[in-house]
Amino acid sequence: MAMSSLRTATEAGGAIDSTRDRRLMLFAPWCFGHHPIYLGHLIRHWCEQELPGTLEIVVLPAFLQAHPDVVNLPAAYCSSSVRFVAMTDREQADLETKDSGLERAFQQYHLICKYAQSLQATQALVMFFDSCQIPLVLGLLSPCPLSGLYFRPTFHYAQLGGYAPGWKERVQQWREKIFCREFCKNASFRTLFCLDPFATDLIRGWDQSSS
Repeated sequence: MAMSSLRTATEAGGAIDSTRDRRLMLFAPWCFGHHPIYLGHLIRHWCEQELPGTLEIVVLPAFLQAHPDVVNLPAAYCSSSVRFVAMTDREQADLETKDSGLERAFQQYHLICKYAQSLQATQALVMFFDSCQIPLVLGLLSPCPLSGLYFRPTFHYAQLGGYAPGWKERVQQWREKIFCREFCKNASFRTLFCLDPFATDLIRGWDQSSS
């Protein structure tokens, strides 16, 4: 199995193509928790490092209202290369009213593909990849190379010691392993970023053992 390259989040800056005509789309339809803070860090890093190309950040309409401090960062740093793109009110309502994680995953993937195409993105990065893996697992393709930031992997917890998972946790970890192996086979998938270095080490081990 040839898996896509995998890096920790701190390596993300070096993983991006350096061409001047790059159009990187960030898909970030979440308004809560760490999401606005993380976007703020990325915008500042993009501007301070004068990274080439343009950065298009796709967010909910509610994000523009809830986090004007983050939305105004491009104007303060590098307005010409960073832009927020708001989804429609209907798209936000559709996301918020989906009853199951499966429905939300497919709705998110539909929006990823729609905006990647309309923005003519050369790359796309899903800022919370945990919630929309299934379409890639099933082999659906995207209009451009797609990467994801994996926040909450648990499949490696048993190797850390002092951890006794119940049956639900074991099922979850088994599912994560299967999904990870499968979405990395998808021809559209490029890079998996992860905040947990223990998880990245394990996945690299899978790659080496199967090459």
